[in-house]
Amino acid sequence: MMTKQLIIVLMLLMIGQLNAQSLDSIDPNLIKGANSVILSSTRDFKVLDEGSAELHFTKKIVILNKEGKDEAQMVVFYDNSSSISDFKGSIYQNGFKKPKKFKTTEIIDRSTESSGSVSVTDGRVQYIDPTLTTYPVIIEYSYTKKYSGLFSYPTWYPVSDFKQFVLSSSYTLDIPKGFKFRQKIKGIEDPIVSEKEGREIYNWSVNNLPIIKSEAMHLPVYEIFPSVEVQPYGFEYEKTKGRLDTWTTFGDYIYSLNKGTWDLSDETKLEIKELTKSASSDLEKAQIVYNYLQNKVRYISVQLGIGGLKPANSLQVDTKGYGDCKGLSNYMYTLLKEVGVESRYAIIYGGRNPSKVDVEMVGTQFNHAILCLPTVADTVWLECTSQTTPFGYLGKFTGNRKALLIEDGHSKLVNTTSYRVDDNLQTRKSVVKINNNGGALVEGDLVGRGYQFGNFSHWEQLPDKELRERFLRSYALTTSELVNLSIDIDKSYPDPSATLAYVVEVKDFGKNISEGKLIPLFPYYGDYSLPKKYRSRKLAFSLKYDYKDVDEIEFHLPEGTSIEELPTSKEILSDFGSYRSSFTKVSTSIYLYKREFITTKGEFEASRYKDYYAFRTKIKKADKERFWLKNASQSTTKDVE
Repeated sequence: MMTKQLIIVLMLLMIGQLNAQSLDSIDPNLIKGANSVILSSTRDFKVLDEGSAELHFTKKIVILNKEGKDEAQMVVFYDNSSSISDFKGSIYQNGFKKPKKFKTTEIIDRSTESSGSVSVTDGRVQYIDPTLTTYPVIIEYSYTKKYSGLFSYPTWYPVSDFKQFVLSSSYTLDIPKGFKFRQKIKGIEDPIVSEKEGREIYNWSVNNLPIIKSEAMHLPVYEIFPSVEVQPYGFEYEKTKGRLDTWTTFGDYIYSLNKGTWDLSDETKLEIKELTKSASSDLEKAQIVYNYLQNKVRYISVQLGIGGLKPANSLQVDTKGYGDCKGLSNYMYTLLKEVGVESRYAIIYGGRNPSKVDVEMVGTQFNHAILCLPTVADTVWLECTSQTTPFGYLGKFTGNRKALLIEDGHSKLVNTTSYRVDDNLQTRKSVVKINNNGGALVEGDLVGRGYQFGNFSHWEQLPDKELRERFLRSYALTTSELVNLSIDIDKSYPDPSATLAYVVEVKDFGKNISEGKLIPLFPYYGDYSLPKKYRSRKLAFSLKYDYKDVDEIEFHLPEGTSIEELPTSKEILSDFGSYRSSFTKVSTSIYLYKREFITTKGEFEASRYKDYYAFRTKIKKADKERFWLKNASQSTTKDVE
């Protein structure tokens, strides 16, 4: 039987995408398991000056199966400072005599605003998204993009997806001689440098890059895939100029964009001063103003002007009642300034998966704006886009990472709120009342703080039916009925908390045996699934957050029953965290189980994954332990003391 790899090679020969000599370049073993193969890709970036450049791009790719179909798309973004020309492509698949060119009507051009989204933008996109019905498919694309404003240079990733084999890919940077730039190279050899007609040409290339398979808990792809990042020291963008020599000079540029946007109506000035006139401290003033902000304005994404970097004037936000992260943070800055509270505008990368700032590559590594109060209560950070986030709370979206604090002449990188193990705390106290009918009534209170507050804070806004369904999916026991559920959100600064109070009736609690019943020691063990097991882990992995879960469970035994042997205490220690549990007698019919599970964030080499899996396996085994509850009629021996 002809292998898939051989079929692909024959197809390529038939349409002239390969010649006989290049057959030796494709080892069938290298593309085994691949979803796509990049036959060739070129990215030629020619810098004309600090404010203009041209990019010429070509790509030939084989889509091998349905899992690789997203790689069949070609998406090119542009805006008022860039344009696209000569965008074309072709497709070849089984049954075609020759490659079929995409029609002009198949190139979609639209705004980057999503249908139904709350956003305003001057960004646009051109893309081709072919419908694939059979595999393999060979697709070729090319386009030219011209820049009339340059804020940063494109980063080159020769690999764009997991399970992708790269036969050949290159990146050429063509710049005026003596033009300075920074570079950061990962997993790629140094460039070949040449000179021609007063210009310097840097060429990076790769060949026969093996596929990389995705693995659970892997590091961000920008740390996994090979890349070349280049960054200018100076730029011109939409009639503005800036320097990227240091973070301070970059901050000066951002400050210059914000300057002149701090206007308010006389009515708002009077209103905000009236609200804060009785405040006894700057902290209290800031809390009053933050509440005012949340009640008055709402978030809408705005990506207009200066590459989406310049905030709207505060007067516009005040009048219209909405703004984006830049506009709302700047509006809060203006309101605080009006009542005499010092604050700083800050830009940051927002997302639940923290992105590291490369301190050596000065430039726009950010996608969000927040506000900092550096002199209030040992520094307070404010998320200004949410109408429900507690004062001073950042959580997983912007906590534990670097931000660029903007101050005229003194901008610098700083760390946002650091959430440590004891901050990210979940405590759960439960009472399990076991009955003689084989069931149990579980009454519990779960409290989440720090990052774990964020796990539940949005539940308050859910309709009752959806709230109950969410709880049952996440925290209920098997064969159970949710009798009652309530949620309480306490937004008190500096330690907001979310409390779930619930009553669950479990029909079959434990396993019946003639003389008694085996009772689960930790009825919530289903909340903690094992990580995926790998025979041979290839990628480094990370534990993203520190957190601590503490459980206390009171078991109330049916009258006359007894426990003759208590489960032993457990302690499991590792570099990945720790686990401790104990089971003690409180009274004749009440026993107390305590459990503490700590996860310690960190990045670990692939070779450590087996240790991590072993650590979690030991915990799972301990969590699934059961104790023997003897029936009343069989309880003839003395109870455990």
